[in-house]
Amino acid sequence: METIAWTVIGLLLLLGFRRIVLIVASLLPPRETPAGELPSVTVLVAARNEMTRIGVLLESLERLNYPTALVSAVLIDDASADGTGALLETWAAGRRGVMFLGLDRQVGKAEALNRGLTGAPAGEIVAVYDAEHAPASDSLQRLAAASADPTVGAVAGYLEPRNPDATLVSRYAALETWVNQLVNNAGKDRLGWNPPTTGGNCLYRHSALTQAGGFPKGSLSEDIEISLAIAARGWKTRFVASACAGSTLPERVEEFWEQRVRWTCGLYASRKRGAGFESWLVALGYVDRLAVSAAVVLAVLRELSPVWPLAYFACPLAAIITALHKAGRLSRAPEHLLAAMLIFPLDLAATVWATGLSLLRRRPNWRAARLGGDHE
Repeated sequence: METIAWTVIGLLLLLGFRRIVLIVASLLPPRETPAGELPSVTVLVAARNEMTRIGVLLESLERLNYPTALVSAVLIDDASADGTGALLETWAAGRRGVMFLGLDRQVGKAEALNRGLTGAPAGEIVAVYDAEHAPASDSLQRLAAASADPTVGAVAGYLEPRNPDATLVSRYAALETWVNQLVNNAGKDRLGWNPPTTGGNCLYRHSALTQAGGFPKGSLSEDIEISLAIAARGWKTRFVASACAGSTLPERVEEFWEQRVRWTCGLYASRKRGAGFESWLVALGYVDRLAVSAAVVLAVLRELSPVWPLAYFACPLAAIITALHKAGRLSRAPEHLLAAMLIFPLDLAATVWATGLSLLRRRPNWRAARLGGDHE
């Protein structure tokens, strides 16, 4: 038991120190983006059963402030069972530089993106948006500007929660989003630690994608996997907080549960793609929750001083306060902290469940309860 206790202490010290470093780095002025000519960009959107949601994205794409001659788009319908394909085809018709690709059978998001890329006009930069996103008019320009550095292989933008106050679940999900992006990813970018891409509102260099083998087919977290694979091949990755796109968070317990189980299993699976210590920590996903839970159990059993878990809790609390400050939500801190207290046990249970599935090498069931259709 003593060996276990010291192992847990070691993990808490390592993870706590890392949090402090990222918090401090996230508060520093962001890295400057080098000036340069805007590159030609191909926008990829892969969707399945998104008819009630994708209209917001299409409207946002029309408002993108980017030279028309330099941007094209490929809209891929992954064998939707609703009217998504017809909606995308109609929208693409008559629009300059916009192609529609309808797939006869579902192949999954990653493979749908690969097929769209194959049929896309030749270009060095590829941007990906998810169906539920609402990119700001200058988001693509800000992402593309960060790619002026030829060593940058991927750039992630900020996915701003659009419904943080809808329910307790969305308040907790928003809090995690702000911590992950405005503290963790912002801190990694400031330190040059290659922040991973997360979902859509991301940009990839075509040559880096090709070198990494394209989007990983069948992956539960193709965004994390491809960014780790790109970084492992010597490319840099960036996070640009000013490149903003609105994103809808889960509001119901079942949506949240399935999303977190999927994300956790996907993070564990991504370990084969990365290289280096930070990539390993990314692939460990939410292991910090397991570590601090183990510390609490050991403290209750009197095998560990309660000072250790209490001291560690100060680190995520500092990250939360920092994230709320950067998101302009510090005045709503009590509401988000209450949501964290109530929803965290569910999040921890999802982490434990997903960890068990991963150890048993079982794929989680995906019943499409989440917002954003049933695309995986």
